[in-house]
Amino acid sequence: MQNKYQFEGLMTVCESTTIYADSYEEALEEARQYFEDDLYAVSQGYTIPWDNVDVNLIDAMEFEDEEDDD
Repeated sequence: MQNKYQFEGLMTVCESTTIYADSYEEALEEARQYFEDDLYAVSQGYTIPWDNVDVNLIDAMEFEDEEDDD
């Protein structure tokens, strides 16, 4: 009889997206929704939600609001 071994593999996927928003908080929430709700792993024909999603800001270009000089 052969020995039986069971292994678990933990894989990480890295994806980036560009979000246009009025504030960092709004953009972060939209990014979280995108990564948590729109992307799925596929295993043996089933879609599986991610166990843990860590969203990190990698670049930003913020503009200051222009005020009227009147």
